[in-house]
Amino acid sequence: MRIGILMLGLAMSIFGQDKSALKVTIEPKAAMKADVEVPFEVTVRDDKGAVVDGAKVEVIATMVEMDHGEFKYEGKATRKGVYEVKPKFMMGGAWNLAVKASKGHSSAAINQKIDVKD
Repeated sequence: MRIGILMLGLAMSIFGQDKSALKVTIEPKAAMKADVEVPFEVTVRDDKGAVVDGAKVEVIATMVEMDHGEFKYEGKATRKGVYEVKPKFMMGGAWNLAVKASKGHSSAAINQKIDVKD
């Protein structure tokens, strides 16, 4: 009986996994300064490592130590699988970037803390 339950659990863990999960990374392309647009590249890949074209990408910026609300930025495709966002940080300090990407039934989300200079 225990072996049967173990086998059922193993089968569920193998076949129940989402094989189409996405992976995202975000990288600044300029110095992170306050009061200027800072370009970031978001790369979206599938579970095999291939870039994903045509994804919906959103970045939400929030200040870590103060509540200034959320600032949302939609990613614009610059090349296959790469999307650009240009957040403008109102002040220096610690910020969190919540990166979300989706295409069809697949999605991914990460959080990245950054330090913005005055």
